Amino acid sequence: MNRTLVIECRIVRELDVAEARRHAKQMAESLRFKTVRVYRLITAVSELACNLCFHASDGGVVRLSAIEMDGTSGIEVVAEDDGPGIADLALRR
Repeated sequence: MNRTLVIECRIVRELDVAEARRHAKQMAESLRFKTVRVYRLITAVSELACNLCFHASDGGVVRLSAIEMDGTSGIEVVAEDDGPGIADLALRR
């Protein structure tokens, strides 16, 4: 897997969510994603960033990485925070 471009978006405020969406859209369009895939991507990025903004006490980071594997371009999206996590996953079901 080849990573050619990585963008990190710090998410603390609602305005940061819009910025992460903008970066995701630009990256997807630069990789020539079809319109429906662009909008699916920015919806996913928006949901992840909103979760960081509203549920992580100190926000977090959304990392967008342009990747290529076997001649196919894609974008890896990682959302991270420094929160304690879920103590007992069985209770969340």
